[in-house]
Amino acid sequence: MLVTCPDESADRGDGGLVTEEDGLRRGIWAFKIGPGGDPAAVLQAIDQYYQQAQYELISDQNGVLARKKSPTPPNETATAFRAHYITDGYVVRVETYSDDSANAEAEFQDLLAKMTEEFPPSS
Repeated sequence: MLVTCPDESADRGDGGLVTEEDGLRRGIWAFKIGPGGDPAAVLQAIDQYYQQAQYELISDQNGVLARKKSPTPPNETATAFRAHYITDGYVVRVETYSDDSANAEAEFQDLLAKMTEEFPPSS
Protein backbone atom coordinates (compact mmCIF):
# COMPACT_ATOMS: atom_id res chain seq x y z
CA MET A 1 0.00 0.00 0.00
CA LEU A 2 1.28 3.47 -0.87
CA VAL A 3 -0.03 6.68 0.65
CA THR A 4 1.05 10.14 -0.45
CA CYS A 5 0.43 13.51 1.11
CA PRO A 6 -2.70 15.49 0.27
CA ASP A 7 -2.43 17.87 -2.68
CA GLU A 8 -2.78 21.00 -0.53
CA SER A 9 0.45 20.22 1.32
CA ALA A 10 2.30 20.04 -2.00
CA ASP A 11 1.49 23.73 -2.46
CA ARG A 12 3.48 24.49 0.69
CA GLY A 13 6.45 22.47 -0.49
CA ASP A 14 5.74 19.65 1.97
CA GLY A 15 5.65 16.08 0.83
CA GLY A 16 5.49 12.60 2.16
CA LEU A 17 5.61 9.02 1.06
CA VAL A 18 4.38 6.14 3.21
CA THR A 19 4.46 2.47 2.32
CA GLU A 20 3.05 -0.49 4.20
CA GLU A 21 4.02 -4.05 3.50
CA ASP A 22 3.78 -7.16 5.69
CA GLY A 23 3.00 -5.10 8.79
CA LEU A 24 5.94 -2.71 8.32
CA ARG A 25 5.29 0.96 7.66
CA ARG A 26 8.00 3.16 6.19
CA GLY A 27 7.67 6.89 5.83
CA ILE A 28 9.68 9.76 4.43
CA TRP A 29 8.50 13.32 4.94
CA ALA A 30 9.94 16.71 3.92
CA PHE A 31 8.65 19.86 5.59
CA LYS A 32 9.67 23.12 3.87
CA ILE A 33 10.66 25.89 6.25
CA GLY A 34 9.20 29.19 5.09
CA PRO A 35 11.03 32.45 4.51
CA GLY A 36 12.40 33.83 7.76
CA GLY A 37 11.82 30.48 9.47
CA ASP A 38 14.48 28.86 11.62
CA PRO A 39 15.02 25.22 10.62
CA ALA A 40 17.02 24.52 13.78
CA ALA A 41 14.17 25.79 15.97
CA VAL A 42 11.66 23.65 14.05
CA LEU A 43 13.91 20.60 14.41
CA GLN A 44 14.25 21.17 18.16
CA ALA A 45 10.49 21.64 18.57
CA ILE A 46 9.79 18.39 16.71
CA ASP A 47 12.39 16.54 18.76
CA GLN A 48 11.00 17.95 22.00
CA TYR A 49 7.53 16.75 20.99
CA TYR A 50 8.78 13.19 20.51
CA GLN A 51 10.77 13.32 23.73
CA GLN A 52 7.60 14.28 25.62
CA ALA A 53 5.80 11.40 23.86
CA GLN A 54 8.28 8.98 25.50
CA TYR A 55 10.48 8.38 22.44
CA GLU A 56 14.00 7.44 23.61
CA LEU A 57 16.92 9.24 21.96
CA ILE A 58 19.01 6.55 20.27
CA SER A 59 21.33 8.74 18.20
CA ASP A 60 22.35 12.38 17.90
CA GLN A 61 25.06 12.34 15.23
CA ASN A 62 25.83 14.63 12.30
CA GLY A 63 22.69 16.68 12.89
CA VAL A 64 20.35 13.67 12.78
CA LEU A 65 18.15 13.13 15.84
CA ALA A 66 16.88 9.54 15.97
CA ARG A 67 14.36 8.25 18.50
CA LYS A 68 12.68 4.95 19.35
CA LYS A 69 9.32 4.27 20.99
CA SER A 70 8.83 0.82 22.42
CA PRO A 71 5.26 -0.45 22.63
CA THR A 72 3.28 -0.08 25.83
CA PRO A 73 1.10 -3.19 26.15
CA PRO A 74 -1.75 -3.91 25.99
CA ASN A 75 -2.79 -1.01 23.73
CA GLU A 76 0.39 -0.58 21.70
CA THR A 77 2.11 -3.40 19.86
CA ALA A 78 4.40 -1.65 17.35
CA THR A 79 7.90 -0.34 17.90
CA ALA A 80 8.44 3.01 16.16
CA PHE A 81 11.66 4.61 14.95
CA ARG A 82 11.79 8.24 13.82
CA ALA A 83 14.65 10.48 12.79
CA HIS A 84 14.59 14.15 11.91
CA TYR A 85 17.24 16.36 10.33
CA ILE A 86 17.69 19.53 8.30
CA THR A 87 18.69 19.59 4.65
CA ASP A 88 18.51 22.50 2.20
CA GLY A 89 15.71 24.41 3.97
CA TYR A 90 13.67 21.31 4.81
CA VAL A 91 13.19 19.27 7.94
CA VAL A 92 13.17 15.61 6.91
CA ARG A 93 11.49 12.81 8.84
CA VAL A 94 12.39 9.17 8.28
CA GLU A 95 10.25 6.61 10.10
CA THR A 96 9.45 2.94 10.38
CA TYR A 97 7.19 1.02 12.69
CA SER A 98 6.12 -2.57 13.09
CA ASP A 99 5.16 -5.23 15.61
CA ASP A 100 8.48 -6.86 14.64
CA SER A 101 10.92 -4.58 16.46
CA ALA A 102 14.07 -6.08 14.94
CA ASN A 103 12.71 -5.70 11.41
CA ALA A 104 11.54 -2.14 12.08
CA GLU A 105 15.00 -1.22 13.37
CA ALA A 106 16.86 -2.82 10.46
CA GLU A 107 14.58 -1.16 7.91
CA PHE A 108 14.90 2.16 9.74
CA GLN A 109 18.71 2.06 9.68
CA ASP A 110 18.69 1.16 5.98
CA LEU A 111 16.18 3.86 5.02
CA LEU A 112 17.93 6.51 7.10
CA ALA A 113 21.30 5.66 5.53
CA LYS A 114 19.82 5.97 2.04
CA MET A 115 18.11 9.26 2.80
CA THR A 116 21.11 10.91 4.44
CA GLU A 117 23.30 9.80 1.53
CA GLU A 118 20.92 11.24 -1.05
CA PHE A 119 19.92 14.31 1.01
CA PRO A 120 22.79 14.95 3.44
CA PRO A 121 22.13 16.78 6.70
CA SER A 122 23.11 20.45 6.77
CA SER A 123 23.75 22.73 9.69
